[in-house]
Amino acid sequence: QQWLPSFPPNPSHTGHNFLYGVGAVDADDAWVVGYSNVETSHGYDQFTLAAHWDGTGWTQTPTPSPGIDNWGTKAVLYAVEDVSPGNVWAAGSKTIQHPDDGAIGQQLLVLRWTGEQWDEIETPLTPSGGTGAWIRDIHAIAPDNIWFVGLFNFAGGGPSTGLALHWDGSDFPLHQTPNFNIDLEKNLAASVAADGDLWIAGMVGRGGWGMIPYVYRGHGDSWELVGELPSPLYTNVQTIVAFADDDAWIAASKSVDGQYLGQFWLHWDGSTWVEHAVPDPFHVPVLAAIGPDDIYSAGWSSLYHWDGNTWSLVDAFDGVSVPNFAQLDTAADGPIFGAGSYFPG
Repeated sequence: QQWLPSFPPNPSHTGHNFLYGVGAVDADDAWVVGYSNVETSHGYDQFTLAAHWDGTGWTQTPTPSPGIDNWGTKAVLYAVEDVSPGNVWAAGSKTIQHPDDGAIGQQLLVLRWTGEQWDEIETPLTPSGGTGAWIRDIHAIAPDNIWFVGLFNFAGGGPSTGLALHWDGSDFPLHQTPNFNIDLEKNLAASVAADGDLWIAGMVGRGGWGMIPYVYRGHGDSWELVGELPSPLYTNVQTIVAFADDDAWIAASKSVDGQYLGQFWLHWDGSTWVEHAVPDPFHVPVLAAIGPDDIYSAGWSSLYHWDGNTWSLVDAFDGVSVPNFAQLDTAADGPIFGAGSYFPG
């Protein structure tokens, strides 16, 4: 299988451009999203960025970037889900002034592509007295059954906790995922198994322990933890693929007593998380799956494949300067799309 680099438009020539999310329906219909740093009178502002692949090239499309007059714009897209050609969702965060108390901070940002333009969709605001909300992943089960996971300040003050925002075809009911009574909890990735359960991976902050990873599954307001990852050994969990109660994968960093030990793939076999070492210690992998025995993992400068028995190197991307993949997605007709950033040189 041949992997071909292609480069969407880079709108900012005075700053950096970053892609964080990719979503594909088929080989001729895929989207990437992120943000562009643009030098303005406020310094460097951040503007949402989206581009569409039609099978031959990328076309950037205008996207809303809410901001604050005389203060600046900080609007970022982290995820995109291509449900169908005229029904695409993108999400991240925007920094705005709360209409109730004037507090400036992050709030949810959700955009929807109608086939002609991106429209901002109204989402819940954090309660008065607190800010801190963003979306990091989207997973569509059906056009009227779409999950957005991230972080939300439910209490209007104090720490933000895990969010599962659900689109039911007409509205966005908020669901708070398990509260660990911690300093900070953030949901970073989602996957849906064959039985319809939503699996979520993320991290919690617990004082001097730093960020500790977790995985749970469920739906709505009913969730259960999936095993326990040895803590504080594993950190930096930002990807998950799930197939069944006894078959799911995450990837994480590992350290002991402050000593970095590299990256690992972890497989849930129904009773425990089994460790598989990543050959490249700086790989920081993300995952995408065609099936349980056909999984791809990309990160810094390398791509690996799981065939049901072993992980093997597929491509080191020679000729591309320090590629860093932020997300992978599989199209229905076979192609796999990856998005991220690289350093021109």
